[in-house]
Amino acid sequence: VVALALFFFQTGPWSTASIWFTQGAIDSSAVLHQGEWWRLFTALTLHANLAHLLGNCLIGGPVIYLLGGTIGYGQSWLLLLCSGAIANFCNILLRQQLHLSVGFSTSVFAAIGLLTGLQLARTARPSLKALLLPLGAGVGLLTFLGSEGAQADLGAHLFGFVCGIACGWLGW
Repeated sequence: VVALALFFFQTGPWSTASIWFTQGAIDSSAVLHQGEWWRLFTALTLHANLAHLLGNCLIGGPVIYLLGGTIGYGQSWLLLLCSGAIANFCNILLRQQLHLSVGFSTSVFAAIGLLTGLQLARTARPSLKALLLPLGAGVGLLTFLGSEGAQADLGAHLFGFVCGIACGWLGW
């Protein structure tokens, strides 16, 4: 999380004149038609403004710390980057329109999904309550934290959460 903040002070807020954003933000056309797949990852490191960065750090920091304490920090970061990139790809693929996006929130919601999926996978006796409790908590956090703001990328948040659940449930 500290690395994201330090990187923001290098890149600054979103600007069409910044090479960081012209080459690193998700541009659905560049990804789908020009093969610039790295944008699925690099966009996770960029933030539109200071409030965007602070939201991801203040919410993501504790969640990622909890995830790292659960499965280890190396595995956590690998899963956060991979599930974030997969979620970004699903988001632009299903939109079928020009889409520009940046932010680590996709991976923050993947972390919430990973914790949800891990809890689902650890349920010894699957019952309706044992399934609904972690899903309800995860969906509640997604709804509460992921649907605010005029510029919030709801699709990226949703797909981050879903990809995280899948990875956690599969035991990755």
